[in-house]
Amino acid sequence: MRLLTWNIRFAFGLDMRPSARRILDALDVFAPDIVCLQEAEARFGGRPSSLPLDEVAARGWTPVRPAGAARNLGYRGNAILLRSGWKFSDIRHLPLRGFETRGVLMARLQGPNGGFSLACIHLGLLGFHRQAQLRAVTEALGEMEGPHLIVGDTNEWRRGVDLHVPAGWTSHDAGPTYPSRWPVFRLDRILAGPGLAVEDLGVPPSGYDRRASDHLPVAATVAPG
Repeated sequence: MRLLTWNIRFAFGLDMRPSARRILDALDVFAPDIVCLQEAEARFGGRPSSLPLDEVAARGWTPVRPAGAARNLGYRGNAILLRSGWKFSDIRHLPLRGFETRGVLMARLQGPNGGFSLACIHLGLLGFHRQAQLRAVTEALGEMEGPHLIVGDTNEWRRGVDLHVPAGWTSHDAGPTYPSRWPVFRLDRILAGPGLAVEDLGVPPSGYDRRASDHLPVAATVAPG
């Protein structure tokens, strides 16, 4: 299963132009099975999707949307998109405490070769908030059927500081992903629980407009392991 995570900054590129098309064109090039997006909804006004829902559907993506979502792509800026062949169930979400408005979107995903439970995250700007938020996510995800995967923008920029994950979990990054023009910080990561292996991890080298966001996307293959 090919997975991609990307903080798309509300579809505002480095040129400060909003362009959902740039994001969707890039996703077509990357051709993952599952996409986890952060900052995929406006922060105010009911949090409308930064990517028009009709265009998302026209490109062949199915968003994992909580019950009652109107103009929302996901929950508090986090979105999960699926290609044909993947189904979802048991959608859950919860707010994460901190100075900023944060949340996590979770779902059980089932594909051609099995299933797992996924959490799409965007953690806070302060270290002690990040650790508390990650604990809340792992506890909530642990109530769902395994194996488990946590994907997204961790905002952990400090060198030599590891995210505290439960025993048996592994943390993976593709190197610096922020800022996209001159990457310095390893913010975007994949955390895999027991039973899952992360392989072929990296930043897609070409085929898309690198001005599309202030983060670089991260792609990986996730397999039983």
